[in-house]
Amino acid sequence: MEQDVIDDFAKNIRYVCGYYKSISDICRKIGVNRSQFSKYISGSTMPSQYILRKICNFFGVDYREIILPHHEFKSIFEANHGLYGIERNNSYFSRIKSNDKALSIYLGYYCCYKISMVNDNKIVKSIMLISKNESNFTVNYIERSPERRHRYKGYIYYVGDRLFINAYDSMFDSELLSIVMYPSLTTKVSVLSGLCLGVASNITKTPNCVRIALLRISEPALLKNAISRCGVFDKGDADLPASIISILHPEEGSLPLRMYPSQIEQQAGKPVSTR
Repeated sequence: MEQDVIDDFAKNIRYVCGYYKSISDICRKIGVNRSQFSKYISGSTMPSQYILRKICNFFGVDYREIILPHHEFKSIFEANHGLYGIERNNSYFSRIKSNDKALSIYLGYYCCYKISMVNDNKIVKSIMLISKNESNFTVNYIERSPERRHRYKGYIYYVGDRLFINAYDSMFDSELLSIVMYPSLTTKVSVLSGLCLGVASNITKTPNCVRIALLRISEPALLKNAISRCGVFDKGDADLPASIISILHPEEGSLPLRMYPSQIEQQAGKPVSTR
């Protein structure tokens, strides 16, 4: 890589670091070695692609922007984040991410069902994991479609009595996904429902908003079987629980978008299944 690019990268990193209290704090939050990070900001070396992506994700910039000439990068950064920078923009998210009590009941694995954004007569089933790292509640799930495989990574928030998930396609960096769901009415979470905003996975990239439902996998022994049954199904497929059809296609059932666990079990005629 040309030295001019390395020098501009170092200037840009030093600039965005100026919005934080200390370099040590930045390294701890990103998860990189302090001495190695010092080499990046001094222009001695460039990070690997993996570390570069972590740095860019943390500062909220694109990897193609971070190596631009410094004056260009500064203009783009200030236009996107304002003169007060990302510290001010991130302060709100720092507050809502600290709501551990409200989110802790949602930790675990779920069968995720949503209407296909390519064909609304199809339902996509995947597995979603809600977990917690040192400071955030995170979301990971893999979705297989006829077009390709997606791996979404992101965060979940509890704001205004609703659950919000923001995630990106970490395999292709080609899509952002937003999900809004009703919270559980009890501390024993069984089912969640809401809407998912994203784009079709085919060449059209058509913007879509579709219904989505999550069924909690309560027993670890059921996880392997649930994973093996992931894929794309016809909406009338016998392998789909009747409760899911009622959530995703309410015009064909009697239940509204918001589901009570007892209503779903009554509609299905049996306890909620993760099949």
